[in-house]
Amino acid sequence: MVRPLVVGVDGSDAGFLALDWAVDEAARHQLPLCLVYASRWERYEDMTPGLSLQRPAGEVLADNIVGAAVERVGLHNADIDVSPPGFLATIRYPCCCANPTMPPR
Repeated sequence: MVRPLVVGVDGSDAGFLALDWAVDEAARHQLPLCLVYASRWERYEDMTPGLSLQRPAGEVLADNIVGAAVERVGLHNADIDVSPPGFLATIRYPCCCANPTMPPR
């Protein structure tokens, strides 16, 4: 099994430049690309459950960031597989979960 090149995305200009670099590296080494968007759990700790049927703004933001990143990969190099199409991590140590070989802190 080929391990993907994992790259974090955050929607910033610098993050998109890092994504472009990762796409070039994935092409150079013939690897699939795994996009990871991680948010810190603390932002959810004081939330009160709502009765709204609308999706939380943070979830919409995450989907938009990952979607823009997936689209950018396709525009930069259509031959790169994005696998999975985006991974949303709302966990304490996202890198540990994205890379199962990394020991927990």
